Amino acid sequence: MISFRKLLFPFSVVYDAVTQLRNIAFDQSWKEQISFDIPIICVGNLSVGGTGKTPQIEYLIRLLEPQFRVVTLSRGYKRKTTGFYLADKTSRMEDIGDEPYQYLPNLKIYM
Repeated sequence: MISFRKLLFPFSVVYDAVTQLRNIAFDQSWKEQISFDIPIICVGNLSVGGTGKTPQIEYLIRLLEPQFRVVTLSRGYKRKTTGFYLADKTSRMEDIGDEPYQYLPNLKIYM
């Protein structure tokens, strides 16, 4: 019987090739890079659910908020609204999504 690793190996080769092409596209300026004048921390990965992204964001907020004005941008899993939605203390889970709703009560709201 073929092992799971051997079965998935061709996919890893394709993934590596696509990643290498993407990096070359940025290096050769075929694909535009965007820069910002403010520090940005991006927490994310290709996995879905259960990888610890939400606790990591909560930790970063608690760590950085005493010294910096922290802004969190999330697509908001399970939200019913579309487009950009600025959360406040009266926002519902359906408006902003379950993860932002989870850490909203502990945030300072800047308006």
